[in-house]
Amino acid sequence: MSTPEPPIETACPPLSSPDPFELPKRIRRLVQERSKAMQSNPPGSVTYLWANLAQVGIAPSSGSSNGYVPLEHWLNVLDEAASLGVGWLALTCGPSLSAFPGLWDLCHWAQDPHEMMVCLHTNATAISGEELAQIKRLNTSKIRLFVDRKDLERYRPIEAQGITLRAANPQDHGERPNCLGPSKMVYVDSRGALYTCGLVAGNCSYHLGTIYEGTLGAIMENPGLPHAVEEPIHRVTEGCDGCPALVLNFE
Repeated sequence: MSTPEPPIETACPPLSSPDPFELPKRIRRLVQERSKAMQSNPPGSVTYLWANLAQVGIAPSSGSSNGYVPLEHWLNVLDEAASLGVGWLALTCGPSLSAFPGLWDLCHWAQDPHEMMVCLHTNATAISGEELAQIKRLNTSKIRLFVDRKDLERYRPIEAQGITLRAANPQDHGERPNCLGPSKMVYVDSRGALYTCGLVAGNCSYHLGTIYEGTLGAIMENPGLPHAVEEPIHRVTEGCDGCPALVLNFE
């Protein structure tokens, strides 16, 4: 009989710099574990990967991360998420899509080999012509653009170009979220820390580890980790903005 994994610590451990050899190690582990993951996690058991890039962004390479998650590690996370059956990637990018040079590489990687739907969440009141051109280089039938609901009408002309808009905040603050819940989602912040969902990001009681520890599948299956949000705080806040499990439940 296997020993259950211990519950998560109550204090968030500091995020250490990634081992420079961690990427090849993780790739090797992925190759070994992918068929096992597909058997133990039937497609659809985890639906959404939500990455919040808005705080510090994407590092260009593992040699210059400075606490950022390097692009190649984000690509590795996408590979692992795809092995769990994730079909939607949501990227919260704050006021500017252009602030993240690796963003478009992530989008193409999600769409091309993995055929994921990609949701781009921005709180900008408008996007630039170059940002629109980059979006149109993707498969726009598999794009959702999440914007603040007060800005929806301002963005309407974009819909004529085949880009589907959705309100990033479809519910008022304080309401009980009409979402599919964190059991269907993996949330990761811009430094690689994993939390139960965006609503509780930064709350150490809901810290699940980091992308440098174990695998996403092991984290989602670990009964000692918090995979639900306690009722008293399970209410819509700004932390819910851009949540794919919430926004896409209003499609």
